[in-house]
Amino acid sequence: MPPTLTLSEYTPNRLRRLCRKLMQGEPAYVLPGERLTVLDVHSNMIPAERAVSEHTHSFYEAHIVFAGEAVVGTPRPLTVSAGTALLLPPGTPHAWETREEAVQSFVIWFSREESPASRVQLCWAHLPGLLWLLQVILLEVQASEPGWPDRVSALLSAILSRILAFTTETREVIAVTEDDTQLVALVERYLWDSLARPLAVADVAAHVGMSERTLYRRFRELTGQTLVQRLLDLRIQRAQTLLEEGDAALAEIGTHVGMPDPAYFCRVFKGRTSMTPLQYRLYMRP
Repeated sequence: MPPTLTLSEYTPNRLRRLCRKLMQGEPAYVLPGERLTVLDVHSNMIPAERAVSEHTHSFYEAHIVFAGEAVVGTPRPLTVSAGTALLLPPGTPHAWETREEAVQSFVIWFSREESPASRVQLCWAHLPGLLWLLQVILLEVQASEPGWPDRVSALLSAILSRILAFTTETREVIAVTEDDTQLVALVERYLWDSLARPLAVADVAAHVGMSERTLYRRFRELTGQTLVQRLLDLRIQRAQTLLEEGDAALAEIGTHVGMPDPAYFCRVFKGRTSMTPLQYRLYMRP
């Protein structure tokens, strides 16, 4: 499903409508080792030669800039442009100042359960590959085909995982091409569509037309995860949705996400979320 519009070609009103619709299908969810609640997803535009005074938030604010250039006034001023991902932790003072053209960004507000040791600092990186994932998200929301909230949740999870990953990375961010970002999106969709059946790296490699070794290496470089790790993440994410929305037995849910052995399913689920499936179901329901 290749994007037909670049992000900058969407009108501000159209972006706002799509983001509002996206939020209707985006509940709280769990990433491996993290509990995140998405508070809002919206597009942001600051007109050319305009300043936004210094302010703070009580939540995390992630920006993915897709047009224009601006200086963000933080404890260390920095210049952001298309492809920049910026993460502002709660309580971080920041201001914006644009230049000759308006700056536009995709913004995710979220809260994060954390200990003092797990808190992250202000960070940024040039991650143009995220722009492709954003385009795919908007197309999914726009088409609204059956199952779109789950697919969007998986893509948004990938974006947040990548942003949180670079907060602890010391290596230089690798160069990412459009072919690379299309590869990630293609793999993510294939994994998501194959959750219920046994899946090997060879299956994924055959689907995308690459050798197993090349796919394994490139996917890990681009996402920070192996294919097996990502497949498990998606399986647990789908299990979370099923636990939240229905009363199916654990064995049935495990089978639906490719883990038919209940003991194995419960062990993996707890290892990824720090809760058993039943504890999670009770926790997520009022």
